[in-house]
Amino acid sequence: MKIFQKAGKFCAMLLLPVLFAAAHIPAQAAEAAGTATIPVEVAVTGKSIPSDAEYQVTLEAVAADAPMPAETTLVMHGASQRLFGPVAYSVPGDYTYRITQKDMGHNRCTYDTAVYQVTVRVTNAADGGLNTELWAVKDEGTEKTDTIRFENSYRGKGGSGGGGGDDTDSTGTAVPASQTNAVTSPKTGDSANLALWICLAGISLAAIVLAAGYRNRKGQDTNAEDR
Repeated sequence: MKIFQKAGKFCAMLLLPVLFAAAHIPAQAAEAAGTATIPVEVAVTGKSIPSDAEYQVTLEAVAADAPMPAETTLVMHGASQRLFGPVAYSVPGDYTYRITQKDMGHNRCTYDTAVYQVTVRVTNAADGGLNTELWAVKDEGTEKTDTIRFENSYRGKGGSGGGGGDDTDSTGTAVPASQTNAVTSPKTGDSANLALWICLAGISLAAIVLAAGYRNRKGQDTNAEDR
């Protein structure tokens, strides 16, 4: 009996951290069940493009219940690409945002005034997590796009106006160093699977310990009977 008592105590100690992980990991997965990032880019064309020109792109929620990223205005210097987010979602549904560019007042620059409406669709995943899908529509159109791009252009060399900085003599297009056409969103929910595997591993190990104790006890009883 002592062997079974020791085995029972050992299994109880073994299962405590397993049960703790099973209780907490799914909760953590639910808190960050689905996330999405929204990439935006600014391209610049023309002559004598200012080397230190600043551009600002702003995201605002169309509906009050739409989760927001920590940073809602992205500041870019020159042609570049940045991301809004990640934005965390915990409830399935469609969430809509509006993305625009601010006119920074450079007197030679024609700023792109496009308005993008971005929809984030959050759905239940087969593994118990949430999947996110994104698309954008430009200027109240109907065609979906996966690229949110603002194209600014400069006229011939002149006063620097609100943009500031020294004008370069370059002619052509300045584009982001790294371009990603796809609006991406990571698939989540794997944490819940991890908790399940931890529980199964703990239960299997406990069963092995009990079986080993039973065999040892049975062997001792057999030896006692032989004697």
